[in-house]
Amino acid sequence: MKKRPSSPASPPPDARPPVTHPPAARRRLALRLTAGLCLASLGAGLLTHGPAHFGFDGFFGFHALVGFLACAALVLVAGLAGVLLGRGEDFYDR
Repeated sequence: MKKRPSSPASPPPDARPPVTHPPAARRRLALRLTAGLCLASLGAGLLTHGPAHFGFDGFFGFHALVGFLACAALVLVAGLAGVLLGRGEDFYDR
C-alpha cells in the first residue's frame, strides 16, 4: 500500500495576512478625512472668533483661505523650480 502525502495543515485563523485596502479606497478615505478636518476647522471658526488685527482679516474663513492660497503657491513654485532646475532624461548618460 502506497503512503499518501499528507496535506499541509491549514494555518490558524489569526495567522492570516492583514487586510490591505486597494489604493482607490485609501485615496477616498484620505480625501474624506481631509474634507472632514477642513469642515471641523471652519466650524471651530464659527464658534470662536478673535478680534481682527487688521481691517481685512476679520471675515469668516480668512485664515483657511490664506492657508489654502499659501499651499497652492508653494505647489506652483515647486513645479516651476522642477522645470527650471530639472535635468533631461539622458543627463547621466552623457
